[in-house]
Amino acid sequence: MSGFICLLLDWQDLIGAFVGGTLGIVGAFIVATSVGRRERRAASRMLQGTLLGVTGAVYAITYHRKITLATFGSEQLAETLSFFRPQVPPTFEAQMAALIDKDTSLGAMLAGFQHAYRAVEYHMAHIERANNPAEPNARRARAVLPETLQAADDYANAALYLLALQEVGAVRRWFIRLRRWLAPSQHDMNMAALVDRMLKPADKDAAERDASTQ
Repeated sequence: MSGFICLLLDWQDLIGAFVGGTLGIVGAFIVATSVGRRERRAASRMLQGTLLGVTGAVYAITYHRKITLATFGSEQLAETLSFFRPQVPPTFEAQMAALIDKDTSLGAMLAGFQHAYRAVEYHMAHIERANNPAEPNARRARAVLPETLQAADDYANAALYLLALQEVGAVRRWFIRLRRWLAPSQHDMNMAALVDRMLKPADKDAAERDASTQ
């Protein structure tokens, strides 16, 4: 027993340094995890604000979704968006990057929204630059505007659902995912179709690149 005590006395500095270093690493890991979680929560809130701006605008334009954008009409929609339309901030991609590393579906929905809403802005730029509303580019832009904005609205609503899902507890989130797999609702099936729409072109491009290299 005395030999063990002597050994401890001889090695106490080394043991203390090891224990102190281990505790420091654990503490740093806990702090980094907490900071990362806080940053993801902040990014999620900002993304939700951007997405809600677009879905809220569509909700108002369609009289609380009682009509479709196509029924509202391309001419009237272009006029409404010229007067006011939500803006996507330049930090949108950075906010996406903070959240999509662990959720492929969320990444697909956010990317789909970004592409669709960029197309909305592109079409509106053609419409607003046109000196004559009958110009071919302006006419084509107005014709596809309802469909393009509807796609952005669909992707935004799906992304909002997935962002809200990230904020529930792990156990509840697991049960929700199990329910979506065993008994998907119409909303779940629509969202799965949107994910496929975004991911399949990427899979096709990857397959074509692999084939070209062989």
